[in-house]
Amino acid sequence: MAHLWCLGSQFYMDDTVQITDSDVVKNGNFTAIGISAWTYLCYVLQYRLFGMSAVGFHAVNWLLHTAVACVLFGFGRDFLKNRYSWHVAIFGALLFAVHPLASEIPNYVRTQDLAWATLFSLLAAWALMLFLRDGHWLKLLGCGVCVLGATFSKGPGLAHALMMCGAVGMVTMQLASWQCYAGNGG
Repeated sequence: MAHLWCLGSQFYMDDTVQITDSDVVKNGNFTAIGISAWTYLCYVLQYRLFGMSAVGFHAVNWLLHTAVACVLFGFGRDFLKNRYSWHVAIFGALLFAVHPLASEIPNYVRTQDLAWATLFSLLAAWALMLFLRDGHWLKLLGCGVCVLGATFSKGPGLAHALMMCGAVGMVTMQLASWQCYAGNGG
């Protein structure tokens, strides 16, 4: 329920230029945007569903913020995989969900690109971690799809997703795997 008060917010600062006054959003030509096509597709769909209702746009941002917190919990739980993993994961997810520094996404509609890039990057890292643990190729495919989602959500989305996946890969892989890749045995 944290940040639910954002539903009373209006469009602020960059929201006006990038959403309410945007011909791309109003005309539905999201492909002209290029690298942020996913985010603008979502803006177009929201415009078609809610019109230029600040409540509708903020509700979607709040749902995205909540989804990121839920994925953060699942990722943290599976990443830690120890006796206290559930407790640590719920603490981290709740801290993200309620912390005032994380309130930008629910409060500023324009930051939806950040929410999508974060969500897709976390999902990509989670899928990669699960693939490295059990080798099931569908999880690697899911990782790739999520990296693409992050890429088309925000300009630096690709870098964001690759850094998260790289960190997960370095932490998750066994030393023997690294030695094999380095050519030092295996």
